Amino acid sequence: MASSAQVVYTGRAELAEGPVWFAGALWWVDIAAGTLNRLDPVTGINCSRGSGGFLGAAAPCTDGRWLLARQHDCSLLDWDNGRFTPLAAPLDGVSARHRFNDGKCDAKGRFWIGTAHLNQKPNEASLFAVEPSGRVRRVLHPLSLSNGLAWSPDNTVFYHIDTPTRRIRRFAFDLEAGTMSDPQTLLELSDGDGWPDGMTVDVEGHL
Repeated sequence: MASSAQVVYTGRAELAEGPVWFAGALWWVDIAAGTLNRLDPVTGINCSRGSGGFLGAAAPCTDGRWLLARQHDCSLLDWDNGRFTPLAAPLDGVSARHRFNDGKCDAKGRFWIGTAHLNQKPNEASLFAVEPSGRVRRVLHPLSLSNGLAWSPDNTVFYHIDTPTRRIRRFAFDLEAGTMSDPQTLLELSDGDGWPDGMTVDVEGHL
């Protein structure tokens, strides 16, 4: 299958990540600038709201607000008025030396978010799961830079990247319980292959 890429928005972001198609627009975060952005694919107009610091990931909620993984906490953002509502206080293992990085929701609405050490110190990062109730669990530790994550179409496999290790791992995943087990290295990149970062799974289950 042949494929090509084209520029859809020359935003000159500091660190653009976390694209989410929602409500007819492309939403994305600029981690370093700390903004949640909404790009209208028809007009090409991009609007943004600041979060007050680093912004690692964002996910839409059923009540119309956005769940944000800010530098040290999780908050709900009302996009229309810019109001923030704290959801989860600073988490165990997240300090002033950390920031949140990549994150996504699973099919049950849990928000899975990873961390990174600001000085890239190894074995200082973690992966957390925020339940719809607001309860937070640390599910993977230690990591060095928690990054891309994805699930198989049948929700029985969870994929995760710890970038400095150059490994993509797969886990057996229990959707109802929100737990993972049996970690296996799916792919390990060589020095010449670069660093694994984000990923997704298509409708046929291809990573």
